[in-house]
Amino acid sequence: MKKIFTILAIVTISGAAFGQAPTTGIDKELNLLPRDAKPASKDMVYKDRYLSGTRDGALTYYWVNYSLGVDLAFNGLALENISAMPLWPDSTVKVVGNDGTGPFEYFWWVHSFATTLDPTSFYFHDYVDYEYYPDIPPAVPTPLWFDAKHAFDVDSVGIYYYYDRYNTDVTDTLEVYLITPSSSALVFGTLGDPPYQAVYTRYIDDFNRPNGTFQKQTVLLGDADTASFGIGYIQLPVDIEIPKSPTGNANKIGIAFSYKPGQSYSFGDTLLDFNDPPTVTNPMNVFWLLTNEELLESLPTAYGDGSYNQSGAATSDVRYNISTTGWNGYYINTTAFLSPEYAWEHAFVDWHMAPKGAAFAFQNVSPCVDLTMEFFDLSNFMDDPASASYYWIFGDGSIDFDQNPTHTFPNPGSYEVCVVVTEGAVSYETCRTINVDFCTSLDEFSSLNDFSLYPNPANNLINLNVSFNTSEDIMVSIVNNQGQVVYRNNPGQVTTFNDAINVEQLAAGLYMMHIQNAAGQAVTRSFVVE
Repeated sequence: MKKIFTILAIVTISGAAFGQAPTTGIDKELNLLPRDAKPASKDMVYKDRYLSGTRDGALTYYWVNYSLGVDLAFNGLALENISAMPLWPDSTVKVVGNDGTGPFEYFWWVHSFATTLDPTSFYFHDYVDYEYYPDIPPAVPTPLWFDAKHAFDVDSVGIYYYYDRYNTDVTDTLEVYLITPSSSALVFGTLGDPPYQAVYTRYIDDFNRPNGTFQKQTVLLGDADTASFGIGYIQLPVDIEIPKSPTGNANKIGIAFSYKPGQSYSFGDTLLDFNDPPTVTNPMNVFWLLTNEELLESLPTAYGDGSYNQSGAATSDVRYNISTTGWNGYYINTTAFLSPEYAWEHAFVDWHMAPKGAAFAFQNVSPCVDLTMEFFDLSNFMDDPASASYYWIFGDGSIDFDQNPTHTFPNPGSYEVCVVVTEGAVSYETCRTINVDFCTSLDEFSSLNDFSLYPNPANNLINLNVSFNTSEDIMVSIVNNQGQVVYRNNPGQVTTFNDAINVEQLAAGLYMMHIQNAAGQAVTRSFVVE
């Protein structure tokens, strides 16, 4: 496949002394990383992933991609800046071509690429809301899942790539290094002026890989992996848990990539030929890691999400241990390479992860009568919720030990409600601020007169009774706690609507009865199916 690059020079960056995590100034004029001008549409990079919250026992797994989260925030998920990064183990091979002003050639200089995962970034929970809960929000807001109070179970990773395979008689190798929590491979410091928080991945030049503890997976590339025109995808199993309430780098993991060609080559051989027509008669197999270069248009004043999701490149300087600016022993953080518009480069990687910890939902039982609230435990780390213990603190001096308590507050106001859930030696705590008042849950639906559900909990049937002051064209939906619509009915224009809905086919758990009128006003009540 022919790929066209903007040809860019390697730059030197003033930095820290050798042997320490670099704390560098930022060169605001030069862009280091090459970009593939071949267009890649959104459909090309979206895999057929089950985007509905895959349930596995007590955990709900989500596919998350930091590049997609950033692009959603800054570019509306247009994905206009997908790039491809060739990887090669050394700098003995050349890139040749003609840029219209004359021929050029240079030795290739990117040898390994690393990226870090910090799941507490708001880019992740905003992306999860966009992909998984586009219509009705989940019972527990996603920011309460993607925080440091929760652990994260990561069970697989997805890698996007191009792979030009001209020589079919060899087996090429992609080496994938999964950096585990608290690994010495991750070091923290600052970057820029004013300083931005940064994470650096340590690098060992003798082996062209991260320097620290990791899980290594070897992917043998053959004919079936060829991806010259369409984007290829490799999904690898992962068994990593990011712990709750971490310190230091305990809530960060990472991934790094290195490529080893199976064919022999010599100094001065051509890796990439951009001549038209090509002049090389025996091209080499090339593996291109997909990246995303998000153009933020101006230098940031801060990383607003407190994110350590940053990437790094092992360039020729660190590959041969000849950096004069303090980068020897580290992947060079891609934030150090800036265009005038500022580009933020990341490996385009999917993570399949499940937040795990304590969580709960709540609803006002009789909003126009008293201040009684029902609380529903949605914690998702236990093997057997019935065997767990629960300690509720309602913020008014009262406590409770039931799994799903009902509590009447003494006065209207805001209360911080907390629950500590313990199973065996494992405990999680979560808190939510709730506002208690009379009839507040009816405000969104101005004409709603009455809304009742019974019995609650339900086994076979749930009875719905609603009435309105004026005629309303309503849609009735039932949504499970993963945001999936499991029932929908449009009774049309009504002033009163009563229905007995069969729920015996629904799995046990918490559900939301959602009623919305043609103007978009809505009201929701929770109920439990046993």
